[in-house]
Amino acid sequence: MSTRVLPPAPRELLADRAYADLRDRIVTLRIAPGEPIDEDVLGAELAIGRTPVREAIKRLALENLVTVFPRRGTFASEINITDLADISDVRTQLEGHAAFRAAQRLTREQRAELDQLLVTLAHSKGSDDTAALMALDATVHRFIHRAAGNPYLEETLGRYLNLSLRIWHLVIDRLPHMFARVHEHDDVLHAIATRVRADTDTFMVPYAKGSPLDPASYDPAGGSNLVTKMGIDATRKSNYPDEIAVPGFEKIDMADFIPGYRNS
Repeated sequence: MSTRVLPPAPRELLADRAYADLRDRIVTLRIAPGEPIDEDVLGAELAIGRTPVREAIKRLALENLVTVFPRRGTFASEINITDLADISDVRTQLEGHAAFRAAQRLTREQRAELDQLLVTLAHSKGSDDTAALMALDATVHRFIHRAAGNPYLEETLGRYLNLSLRIWHLVIDRLPHMFARVHEHDDVLHAIATRVRADTDTFMVPYAKGSPLDPASYDPAGGSNLVTKMGIDATRKSNYPDEIAVPGFEKIDMADFIPGYRNS
């Protein structure tokens, strides 16, 4: 019986694997700030040669996660916690734009991936595993960056995400309400899936009758209590190929919410 020998993996794929593995070790502080990085040991652990490891280290050095000292060696970069304000300043400007582009450019395959992320978020409810929640947080961010369909935007946001995650891991035991912070992504993913855009899908309805329970509609003169209301057009667009299946929707019984409702 003959044995089939598979061709070796392309060098760029090995370098990507080395990059992702070493990045995660540095970001999660499994390699501590200032700790030396041994190329031979890392290559042996990943069962790859020196060249892909070196290419990964060059990439990480450009992202300020690794520092290379000539004739001294390679080290995980030190952390300056005061950098978080500047890093967040950049991310604040770009993260929303990435979600905006993702809503415009989401592919069929990415919609399936998005649905699975929603399932994973739902299953993590009540979890106190901060490391797993941090990993899920990074996964959601990287998905949105990729779904934006702009490699320059993805690369830039990925770099600043890694730097901020590293600082958060440094103080992970002191982060309050970690679960709630991660699950804020649930609303973002639903907005991307349904393609509701603030600039085109929201509208105002002036002179609408207000509720007597709404303080904004109170008219001390006893008038008509008219207010301006906001609406959101979440209907499926004519060029939208199919509907998004929200996990768990099939278990909802509308009769629980609308008296007298009957399924057709």
